[in-house]
Amino acid sequence: ATMRDEPLKGDGSGVSYSGYTVFAGELDYDSFDNGKVGYKVYIGPGQYFVITDIGNGRYQWYAFLAREPGSADVEAKPDGTSPFLQDIFVGWSEDVHHILKATKEDEIAQRDLYDRPPSV
Repeated sequence: ATMRDEPLKGDGSGVSYSGYTVFAGELDYDSFDNGKVGYKVYIGPGQYFVITDIGNGRYQWYAFLAREPGSADVEAKPDGTSPFLQDIFVGWSEDVHHILKATKEDEIAQRDLYDRPPSV
């Protein structure tokens, strides 16, 4: 759905690519700190990872990677998305790896992020 009479991307859309693609997961997850920590952010060069407790044992996570637009179509993930991300986040917090390993492939989506200038 669109709230503007403009194309979503491309010429005439008013948007520009942010430089990031995001992988998003949502799942039932038995975290050791369930109900105690609502939001965790892990930041590194050209990438960051966010884990959010959304209540009732449900969690969302986001892996932001600096990539060219359309990387979802050209970047190979022969073993699946979760193993692909586990390789990228080698050496990061065990919290990142634990939630990635708990996430099923059909619980992960990827999309490029675009920015629109503010309007007043």
